Amino acid sequence: MNARLNIEHLRKIVSATNVPIVLHGGSSIERKSVLAGVKNGVTKINIGTAIRQRYEKELRKTGKVEVSQIQVGEEMRHIIVGYYGIRGSAWKLASLLKKRL
Repeated sequence: MNARLNIEHLRKIVSATNVPIVLHGGSSIERKSVLAGVKNGVTKINIGTAIRQRYEKELRKTGKVEVSQIQVGEEMRHIIVGYYGIRGSAWKLASLLKKRL
């Protein structure tokens, strides 16, 4: 069973703090809950466990760091675009950074 977010509580936190919210453990939280979180103030999703597992699996299989790193990129794309359906996030980040500089 995957975890879910308390969206109402998230809204209260965002309202009270007015700071970007980071979601830790994103790979173990239900997709629809994560997407609802994004709509309600989550600006970063940490998916380190899923990425680390893919890296370690590939490293055990091939023994090659470079190949494992490529697989990490593929896993990230799969999770961000394939699973969550989030597209264009890198361009959005670049745009935000330009505005702040």
